[in-house]
Amino acid sequence: MLRSLAREAASRVNQPLATRRLQRYLRDHQPPYRVQVGSGLVHRPGWLNTDIGPRARFWLDMGLRLPFSDQSVQYLFSEHVIEHVDPAVVARFLREAYRVLAPGGVIRTLTPDPEGLARSYLARSDAARAILARGASVGYRSRYPIDVLNTVFYENGHCHLWDEESLTAELRAAGFQHIARQQYGGSPHPELAAMDGHLQEGDPAIPFVLVIEAIR
Repeated sequence: MLRSLAREAASRVNQPLATRRLQRYLRDHQPPYRVQVGSGLVHRPGWLNTDIGPRARFWLDMGLRLPFSDQSVQYLFSEHVIEHVDPAVVARFLREAYRVLAPGGVIRTLTPDPEGLARSYLARSDAARAILARGASVGYRSRYPIDVLNTVFYENGHCHLWDEESLTAELRAAGFQHIARQQYGGSPHPELAAMDGHLQEGDPAIPFVLVIEAIR
């Protein structure tokens, strides 16, 4: 509790500083921009790495109007972010993404794949057992097969899960027409594929990551 309060206080202090840094960046750099949303401590060279945490260098709240002019962004990337926020926030963000992306620009979104996990759980597959062992190794309550699902539903502050059908529908509602599922670490756009970095090679969770790209 105290740690959470301290983090919240530090974020409030950092917000105006990181917001001004972003404003200066946009003033000093010409579009098109490559933007990572919810970067945490993962700062990719050549990208505008944004977050809302106490250590964020550039502050960007995905629930608000994005601070970019129309059609000024080449790529928008988020990895394991949308499952942490209200679905109405995600819907607004996708509409904003459509506005700020240049023609041919791409949004790439990574989030847990609940359908794949559910199928693996029901099949009592080796992959599900590997996920169970992985969870136990990092301190999750991971004892029984059902905990494969409990982890994705309840751990790490998840509040809403998306599958391919629902995320595709929201992208279409935002205006996107060219939408495709991709593999983790794979994309027709090498610069985007190289951004996937939440999981290390060989991690048993990789087959259970939903990766969706949409082109403006």
